Amino acid sequence: MGKSRNIIRVGDRVRVVNPVVVVRVGYPKCLADYEKEVREKLGFQLTQLLLAAGVPEHELDSSRSGRKILSELAYCLGNKDRWGGRLRSLHTVEVPELRVQDFTVLEMRTAFTGVHESGSGQWDDYSPPCLGHAKAHRLARLGWGNTWWMETCNLEKLQ
Repeated sequence: MGKSRNIIRVGDRVRVVNPVVVVRVGYPKCLADYEKEVREKLGFQLTQLLLAAGVPEHELDSSRSGRKILSELAYCLGNKDRWGGRLRSLHTVEVPELRVQDFTVLEMRTAFTGVHESGSGQWDDYSPPCLGHAKAHRLARLGWGNTWWMETCNLEKLQ
């Protein structure tokens, strides 16, 4: 059985047709969103806490302790908020200067999107958590200095 000509693989040369770059795959909010929120709401109190604990570098971002505390509080807030919703999606940004440029595919991966469905039931009729209406997206990492993840449907394989 021969290789299909239309399938993009690692090492192939491709041309960008639609310059939409995948920034991340996931739920509506990420840890960085919650870290910003915690910094705005509790930044002064956290700085005072670090000073009271005797941490010499009292700024939140400059000490390891401060970054860990900030990150953990953000993670707790994200879990409480369920990361902004149940919809798992591709978060993209358009980069027009990549249009009709040629790249080599460095890496491939598959990302799944859909709606998170919680598990339910007990013992015999238990249904585990799953991703409802799941859709697979094939992503390729392109570049040489800077790298970008793009969906393969936005690329054209060069012969």
